[in-house]
Amino acid sequence: MRERIASAITDRLYKNPGLIALVIVILFGLSCWQMFKLTINYNQLELIPQDLPSVLATKRMFKLAGGYGNLFVALRGKDVSLMKQVADDLTAEIRKIPAVRSATCRQDVGFLRDHLAYYIDTDDLNEGFGLMRRKIRAMTREKLGMKSADAETDEELRRLVEKYRNVNSKFVDDEYNIDPAREMILIVIQAKGIPNDLGFSKKLLSDVLSVIDQYNQQNPRGAKLKENEGNGPAPDAAITYGMTGEYKITYDDSTHMKNALKPTSFVAFTGILIYLIILFRRPMQIVLLMATLVMSIVMTFGFTKITLGELNSITAILGGILMGFGIDFGIHFMYRFRDEYSHRGDLYESLRQTVLHTGLSSLISVATSAVSLFVLVLARFKGFSHFGLIAGAGMFIIAIMMYTFLPAAILLLNRYWPRFTKSLVVNYRKIDDADHRNKPYPFASAILAASLVLTVGLAYFATRIEFDYDSRTSVTGDTQALVLQDEIEKRFGRKGLPSVVYTDTLEETKKIYDELSNKERYPYVQQVVSIFSLAPPMERQLKTRKILDQIQERMTEIPADLMTGENREIFDHVKRSLAAQPFTLKDVPEDLLKQFRPVPESGEKGYFTLIIPKGSVTDSKLTVEFTKQVGAIAIDGKRFYATGHMILMANLAMIVIRDGKIFPTLAAALILVILLISYRDPRALVFAMTPLLGAMVWMLGFMHLFHWKINYANIVVFPVVLGYGISSGIFIFNRYLETHSVMFALRHTGAAVAGSCITTVIGWASLFFSWHKGLTSMGSLAVFGVSAALLVALTVMPSLMQYTEDKKILVPKSKA
Repeated sequence: MRERIASAITDRLYKNPGLIALVIVILFGLSCWQMFKLTINYNQLELIPQDLPSVLATKRMFKLAGGYGNLFVALRGKDVSLMKQVADDLTAEIRKIPAVRSATCRQDVGFLRDHLAYYIDTDDLNEGFGLMRRKIRAMTREKLGMKSADAETDEELRRLVEKYRNVNSKFVDDEYNIDPAREMILIVIQAKGIPNDLGFSKKLLSDVLSVIDQYNQQNPRGAKLKENEGNGPAPDAAITYGMTGEYKITYDDSTHMKNALKPTSFVAFTGILIYLIILFRRPMQIVLLMATLVMSIVMTFGFTKITLGELNSITAILGGILMGFGIDFGIHFMYRFRDEYSHRGDLYESLRQTVLHTGLSSLISVATSAVSLFVLVLARFKGFSHFGLIAGAGMFIIAIMMYTFLPAAILLLNRYWPRFTKSLVVNYRKIDDADHRNKPYPFASAILAASLVLTVGLAYFATRIEFDYDSRTSVTGDTQALVLQDEIEKRFGRKGLPSVVYTDTLEETKKIYDELSNKERYPYVQQVVSIFSLAPPMERQLKTRKILDQIQERMTEIPADLMTGENREIFDHVKRSLAAQPFTLKDVPEDLLKQFRPVPESGEKGYFTLIIPKGSVTDSKLTVEFTKQVGAIAIDGKRFYATGHMILMANLAMIVIRDGKIFPTLAAALILVILLISYRDPRALVFAMTPLLGAMVWMLGFMHLFHWKINYANIVVFPVVLGYGISSGIFIFNRYLETHSVMFALRHTGAAVAGSCITTVIGWASLFFSWHKGLTSMGSLAVFGVSAALLVALTVMPSLMQYTEDKKILVPKSKA
């Protein structure tokens, strides 16, 4: 059967090379036309399933809030007064930007400050009352010249004051958004777009920078502004500035990804070309291989334009990777074809034998590699599903091209340039002499024993591999925006970016507020900020009033001459707070209430509730737990869905982890089925699966030993290594089945296997030049996995074949 198929394919190629080449060139031209229309979509929000409740809530939030997310301009300096003046000036100018809905650097907190006592927990209020009495007694003794130092009381008072400086995410001791150290002021910008709209984000960031640049040139306050390049103020600038927030972080990561991808394809092409020159040393053969490869890549991207319409931030890396993968089929074809022609001197028969034997191995190889990629099409994350479709289709396209266009080009060259075939002749005298001696593979038993011990040891470490929940290892890394975000969180005591829940009625808002305020049920929630957090329950306010009345009575006992200087200012603040009466939402200023309401043009009348998490946005493990708690909140049979940057990233994390567990297993099962169909001999599976299993165990084991972790970027590599690991051994194994000579198989196929693996390594290693943590981790894992597969294929697998051949056990049937 295989003989007839090989003869039929060879007949078509041999009789009609010109027609076949012409059809392929036409397809190549059409693919070029489509490829040049291909664009890259860096909007990562669109990679997440659009039917997720959090995504739908995000789209609705955009309508309700007139935008989504914040942009922060952070000003640093030592002169507080100057910083405040500059912040006011810049805020006024930023408000004029058309894309900006609002910009604030301060807010009237007089109402919150005057009613501060009502926001303090009654237990803390009683504790504060006791501390104040002790402080008054100490001040009285000090006035009388007696020893009165009471550091413990002072420390406890400072702790209480610090605890309640922040009411509803606003510091009540200063109307400006200034940190406790009084070294940073934040300008909070709400825009009219979404961070994932990169065109909008780019224009917004450019406009804000333009405002700062113009202000710096005019310099009305005599303050020199300089963009911050690290922590702390610049020595030659009065004020440094930096930007962060969802708009800046998202845009920086996408821009860095775009720049990171530029050199990868060029590096892969150059590396593969240099290696082919070393491997073949025949210029025309190299030209044919590289031309076929490039045409295949172009046709793959043409296919992408027709089927998907665009690339994304994950699939954009495939150019260099497919080059490394695809050239394998060309290397195996050319090696076998040269081998056959050098011994036979007949183009037709050499081509037929190549198609019959190496073609079969290539078919099994492309089937196992492609199926391990096609399983990713089932992934909910489009970054993976599109990667699987394009890479799997690309493997088939390249394999078909290497067995159609490449031989057609060789036949045409022979027809119009007969001397070309002389370059196909290779001196195999040394190899032939070795074949006649038919020596066994040396040290087979020792290698098997050593590899078995190594594999068992590494298997233990493989089970201890960990997942890296820090999303920075999967993206750009520590950009200035992320570093600044961390600094803001530390300075202002804010952990992560807030998420938002929208409710239609005041009653629903109250239920959500009460539900999320349960610390035992929601341990990952640091704070809930709602319209109801502005007016504590009346029952609690009345209890507070009683305590305040007691404090007021004792305040009359304080000698007037003690209230001087700083003490007098504190005393006045305390008196105003003590005099404040219980209040309702109707008494709260509109400026504080409107932040919890939709914009007027939305036509909605509901309310927002902000949920502030306890951890950083980059700690994906925390964001996942946070999202599990607050992502969907069920109250009275109705579900309310939270949204926000952390919620979206957590949903992405959960999808990636779920897919990462399912698809390698599914790929392995499908590979097993393909091998059973191909060989119809279970004994063959022992040999064919050896490089795959060995490579996976060695890769995971050494990953743990080198302290590498699986992350959201490199997890996609596992199905790839599964598919490629099997192909490393298929060519050697099939050659072994022809003669049952291990050394014959290695001598005639080992170099091609090594060459194909090295070009694959070059393709993945091109990602090292991206200087992007996520891409680099993908390249590192793939390089390690493919290298492990090659090592197993050239050492452990031949040893196993030689051992079983000698012992006459597990010997598979010869090829028909």
